[in-house]
Amino acid sequence: TRPCSSLGQREQDSWTTAAPVPRTAAMFSRFGNFVSAIQSVLVPSRTPLDEFKHAWQSVTDFVMLANTEDRELIVENTDIPLHLTAMIELLEEEEKDHENAGPCMEHLLRANILKTAVSLGNGDYPAGMMKAVLQFCTRLLANIVQPLLPHVGVHGPIQSLIYWSWMRRRSKPGAEDLELVNFLCALCGKLVDDPSLATFFVRSGAEAPAAKEQTAMQFILPAVLLSLCSNSNSTISERAREGLVVCMTLQLPHVAQAIIDDTNVCDSMAVRLGEYFKALPNRWSAASPSFMHLVGPWLVQKADEQAVEGPASMPEDVQCMIRFMAWLQLCDQIVTNANPLVSSSLSLAIADKFFNDVLGPLLAQPQEDAVVAISNYIALCFVQVTASSLQQALVRFCFDTDPERLGALINRCDDMSDDVSLAALRLFSGALRTRSEYACEVLVLRHLHAHEDLVPAPDPANATILADKILATVPAELRTADPTTYRMYITASHQEMREWMRATRRWTKHATSRPPPEVPLPWTGAPAGPVPAAEVHRHTCAAPLLAVLLRRLRRAFDQPRAINLILTALLAMIFEIPNTTLHVSLASEQPDSLVSSLILTGQDVVTKASRIGNVADKLRAARVELNDPPKAATPLSKFLRAVIVLEEFTKELGAIALVWANPTLMLDI
Repeated sequence: TRPCSSLGQREQDSWTTAAPVPRTAAMFSRFGNFVSAIQSVLVPSRTPLDEFKHAWQSVTDFVMLANTEDRELIVENTDIPLHLTAMIELLEEEEKDHENAGPCMEHLLRANILKTAVSLGNGDYPAGMMKAVLQFCTRLLANIVQPLLPHVGVHGPIQSLIYWSWMRRRSKPGAEDLELVNFLCALCGKLVDDPSLATFFVRSGAEAPAAKEQTAMQFILPAVLLSLCSNSNSTISERAREGLVVCMTLQLPHVAQAIIDDTNVCDSMAVRLGEYFKALPNRWSAASPSFMHLVGPWLVQKADEQAVEGPASMPEDVQCMIRFMAWLQLCDQIVTNANPLVSSSLSLAIADKFFNDVLGPLLAQPQEDAVVAISNYIALCFVQVTASSLQQALVRFCFDTDPERLGALINRCDDMSDDVSLAALRLFSGALRTRSEYACEVLVLRHLHAHEDLVPAPDPANATILADKILATVPAELRTADPTTYRMYITASHQEMREWMRATRRWTKHATSRPPPEVPLPWTGAPAGPVPAAEVHRHTCAAPLLAVLLRRLRRAFDQPRAINLILTALLAMIFEIPNTTLHVSLASEQPDSLVSSLILTGQDVVTKASRIGNVADKLRAARVELNDPPKAATPLSKFLRAVIVLEEFTKELGAIALVWANPTLMLDI
């Protein structure tokens, strides 16, 4: 009996001591496992639809708990994100087995779950519910392949979610920007696949939340994306810009009309362009490493690769430049690809609120630093802009709305300050580099005096004689370049002329060309009436710009090499314009023609070179030194560098003359 008594005593002690508690827990655990095993055999497992309903019911239960008992509860501390994720995963798995909507998707649509979720998100109880709903809708749009947006139970709540998120952003900016931009980009992805889906998001104000604030028709998606473009987070702003391009370039007429009528997106984009421009430095330093790389033609790629705000390691002035150029590129891309209604509206907005309101007063400033900066910035704008209507608007603003402005810009090409002259020459070079018919017309072709006796057909034999005459302006004993480089100029000129011919295929007859109808202009046309008999043999091209450039060419030995380089490049560009009358006038023997001015300059070269000992050796040494860091200029070094520039210029003009007279140029264009 002793063992039994001892066992009974131990059982009695187990009720009064805490040590055996783990054994009790283990016993209940084994019992629970046993019950679960029995249930798995006798009771069938829940279907995916049951799991879906249970997950959604759990979400609503948590929200009710937060609203009634625990107002300080936040979503991150609940299982709401897990339940919403489970719902998406169930829908994804279901889609693999069903070509059309399965039971879970049908329940989602029939029970108006999205509508309820948007309402819960708008209330934002518990705190963070709007983020969770945005993430849920993002995954729904991004991961579900079957078409959901045409269903009223989807596009209606999505439209409401866009609106309420926008309203919340106005009161709490930045709180949900990342989730919002991801959601909007997922929606834009659907619009890229099927642009007609945008119709579901254009509706009357009576159908939208807060209808009293809406106009007849509304499409708020671009406005929401535009507000996100200014986010300090570069990832958010970049994604917002991508979505904005998608929305603004939708080709549906009623969508384009809604963008113009209901929102001020076009005006806002133009105003923001002006704000970015005003943030640029007031002083342009051509020697600054921060700005040197911005002058090159690859600025477009640089601005596209960098984030809108720019990396923190970059100087502030470069960040401002990249920010402005990136936004200008965005506007240019939209104008190029958008519906004509949107394209015209944005072009007019930029012309009015940026060119006239911002650039106009800045161009009128008398300070030298301001003049240099604004001229260089406008030159960069010409490099960046590719949309025809924007090019027309910029040319019109600079050269054709105010005669005094054009006269001032031309006079700056021959200013006492080399920096002012260099900046003005860059501006005109940028304008002509666009190969815009309007720019060529305003600056050059408008001033042609066409006479039949001065317009022979291009002749290869005459072109060879002309090329030899041009090359002879720099004597052979003063040439220092490899003779084979002439062939390189011919190849380059052939390519340039092909580009010009491609561009002129879009031109109208140059004497009556006009800008597109979306940029109405007062047109003055060519000079009216016959040219007086005394003027028949002179002033065949009376362009004020050309006269200033030729005057500077005669002073090539007294000005910096940088000015000579851009001066000769600009003259070569004018010589490339595909117009027979212009070519004949520039190549004529009249005192004010390009070739005559070049011959006179060549005579000055011979005269000045005769006064310098060992001039050929010094020229060769000067050409070698061009690859070295720049040194302080002296009168001799200016002369030697000018001769080198003139030598290259004559080869370029000779190549253009030969290529222009070659009929095979017109093939394969």
